[in-house]
Amino acid sequence: MATLRQIASIVQNSISGGRGVTNERLPFNQIVDEVVFTYARIADEYYRQGAFTVEEYNQFFMRVDCVPVECKPAWECCDGLSSDEKVLVAAIPNTKRIRWVGTVDNKHTFPLVIGSAGRHYGHSRFMKKSYAWLVNSNRLVIMNPPTPSLKVIAIEAFFEDPRRLTFECCPGGIDTELPAPNKFIDLITGKLIESYIRQLGAVPSVNQPNTQTDQI
Repeated sequence: MATLRQIASIVQNSISGGRGVTNERLPFNQIVDEVVFTYARIADEYYRQGAFTVEEYNQFFMRVDCVPVECKPAWECCDGLSSDEKVLVAAIPNTKRIRWVGTVDNKHTFPLVIGSAGRHYGHSRFMKKSYAWLVNSNRLVIMNPPTPSLKVIAIEAFFEDPRRLTFECCPGGIDTELPAPNKFIDLITGKLIESYIRQLGAVPSVNQPNTQTDQI
């Protein structure tokens, strides 16, 4: 894997050192933004095409074991609910997919429910099940928690922008490794270099650095 800073630096150095744009300095933050955007877009395309092996697809997921939760009454955090029942609320960055939600010790797994179905899932005449309700792209609610005293939960997800992981155990930023197979990192890097070459009408430097040597 490579960090966002490393990938953006490869792109910037390849273009800025190319013939015809020696004095052209691409804004570094712009390149980082393009790396993240391209990462999410191409990953979606490959996923729809079924182009990933199971091993490759698994590399896009990160497990975060320190997502803080806050105990609140349901009516305060969940539109359409008037109950005073205690729920646990977590603020999370945007995800492409959430694969697992549970307690850090793995003793409890919370089935994921998305959208309006979360208002009713887990209720029956005889028992209430614990589950994770993705209310919107940035709010995850643990309904019927095993205990309202939980302070953190664990999430395994494909995060859209790793920079937004601002948790204590996973600080994010541009020095975060981009979760993806190495050959996918090379594909992103190559596409961005080609894109900037077309925009700037430049020829890239001869000795372009690479993240690794796998063939696409």
